[in-house]
Amino acid sequence: MKGNVNNGEAEDRGEDVQATLKHITNKYTNSLPKVEHQTIYVPAPSNIILTGSTGSLGSYLLDVLFLEPSIKKVYCLNRSSDAFERQIFSFHDRQVNVKLLLSPKAEFLTTNLGGKTLGLSQSKYNELLNKTDAIVHNAWKVDFNLSVHSFKKDHIRGTRNLLNLSISSRKAAHMYFISSIATTSSWDPSRGKIPEDILPDTVEPPLQGSRDQQQKSGGYWNPDEWFPSLVSTSKSMCSIPKWLGMLVEWIPVNTLAQVVLEIIQCGKDSKKSIPASVINLVNPTRTTWATLLPTIQRRIGANPVSLQSWVRALGETDAVNVGNRPAYKLLSFYERLARSNSDDSSPQFETNKASAASPTFRALGPIDSSLVHTWLDK
Repeated sequence: MKGNVNNGEAEDRGEDVQATLKHITNKYTNSLPKVEHQTIYVPAPSNIILTGSTGSLGSYLLDVLFLEPSIKKVYCLNRSSDAFERQIFSFHDRQVNVKLLLSPKAEFLTTNLGGKTLGLSQSKYNELLNKTDAIVHNAWKVDFNLSVHSFKKDHIRGTRNLLNLSISSRKAAHMYFISSIATTSSWDPSRGKIPEDILPDTVEPPLQGSRDQQQKSGGYWNPDEWFPSLVSTSKSMCSIPKWLGMLVEWIPVNTLAQVVLEIIQCGKDSKKSIPASVINLVNPTRTTWATLLPTIQRRIGANPVSLQSWVRALGETDAVNVGNRPAYKLLSFYERLARSNSDDSSPQFETNKASAASPTFRALGPIDSSLVHTWLDK
């Protein structure tokens, strides 16, 4: 578990970051029950629990799950009581076929993941225990400015409750937790590539911000995410950074959803019960920001400047202009990028497990100007 404690209770009390995270980790993992039963072999998952279906990646995940013939049922767990209506809007906004939602394959359930039975009736919870083959947890909040303490009630406890369901389920449902690469942002590049493994406690947790948060970069970007915020802010400021202190290793979000599906299918095709596994989903064919910059620059009419100059100008944003500069909300993130020395300073990721599990991942090419045009058109 990694987290941002800069703006939270730990900093106010002067607590050690590592001690705070260790305390929270112990609290939510010490009583994890042992798995007493053997995994029931199922050639392909037929009943899936999906959290966060109305979000960017969640919508594309639901799309590929709908289209996969071997999947009979998708339980969409969302906090809002109007999740189905939100899903219609999300599909329409992302140009996903809304008619898919008419299928009985999906069931939308209003949940509270922090609750013992996920906020569901006992009968519905028992149904999930009996039928679920896989759990895809895609609802972890990505917010650079929140403290780790603010995640305890719904996110950390909610993840633990989903683990309880996984362990207690009749079919020993595999759980797939979709995280942010913020967990690796303090990795020292001199140690080599970031492994597809649980990072040791000796790796310091990120203090705030991160590098490239969720690799969600396909047909649609959430306007609050850092890349679209940078583009719209650069248009308002009439200037755009020449470089970003990192290489571009994004995966289009619709492609990412297909990769996740293939990983799920690969996991259930094995009769072996394996311990927790980490898979890095970043584009193995990296490119540079400078390669993409001319396309963006032509579209928004901004002059290239140093990242440091751009960040300084962003920091001087007044109340009149803040509405046109959404990147101001992520100022600390961009300041972190500005402290990087060069694109080459960003660490690389091992992706052998991803390549072994997903044919779509193996076929990935670099992000190019045509994809950038697609994003800007959205």
